[in-house]
Amino acid sequence: MITRIVVLTAVLALGCRQPYVAQPVVVDFGSGGSSLLEVLDAGPGVETECLWVPSGRTARRFESRITSGAPSPAGAYPWACAVERRGQQYCGCTLIAPDRCLSAAHCQVDVGDGVRCDLEDLDSAGQSRGVLQARNHPGWGEATGGSDVSVLVLDAPIDTVPTALLPDHDVRADYPIELTAVGWGATVAGGPTIRLQQFTQIPLVPRAACELYYGRLGADMICAGDPAQGQDTCQGDSGGPLVSPTDAGWAVVGVTSWGAECGKAPGVYTDVWSLRSWVAACAEVP
Repeated sequence: MITRIVVLTAVLALGCRQPYVAQPVVVDFGSGGSSLLEVLDAGPGVETECLWVPSGRTARRFESRITSGAPSPAGAYPWACAVERRGQQYCGCTLIAPDRCLSAAHCQVDVGDGVRCDLEDLDSAGQSRGVLQARNHPGWGEATGGSDVSVLVLDAPIDTVPTALLPDHDVRADYPIELTAVGWGATVAGGPTIRLQQFTQIPLVPRAACELYYGRLGADMICAGDPAQGQDTCQGDSGGPLVSPTDAGWAVVGVTSWGAECGKAPGVYTDVWSLRSWVAACAEVP
């Protein structure tokens, strides 16, 4: 099967490069012509920040890692959305534009899967849209290897739901800080996902402390959680938001990625700040 990487060209206005993208140019790596490095070195006129690959590079979806949480207050996190396949929630995402969601590449979201926002109870309707594209970061190969982020393009905007913001600084500069994780994942390791959305407030964990559990972590990973209290994300929360409040609204600072047995170690999240330029270009947001 031919692997395709889409290179999105920049839109120029008055000599100022904007974060919006034009019609994709598909580069076919299966024909023996171009390599990823050649595309990255293609020069002026090629937007290298939004290289992406579709789902399907791996047949195995890594089931990564809310324990010790509580049901979310009504209407508190409308931009925290469920990702579903054949009516079953299996991952989460964060609405960052009316028709764009931020999720994890390891979720391997497929075209035709569904996204539902503005709901706490999966038995309620919420705002439902289909997935037109899943733009997975080209650097992703497995959840624990980094670059575990994906931009989902929805088939229609959700104009009635407020969006979360991309971070405007490195959240690690705010340590010590408490962050909020949201999702429908299992409440115990190995348990089923649940009907009612949960949230948990968890501390940011310094890299050195987190590496005592996992060894060396990638530069685009941050850790959060409280093993002493069992506070963590869990299976089914993958792709969902780790957020921090700001004066302008909630900023999505992390994407739920992976970790050890739920609640036994800090959870590992993709650091959105580290990959912000790629996310902004591929989601077409400032």
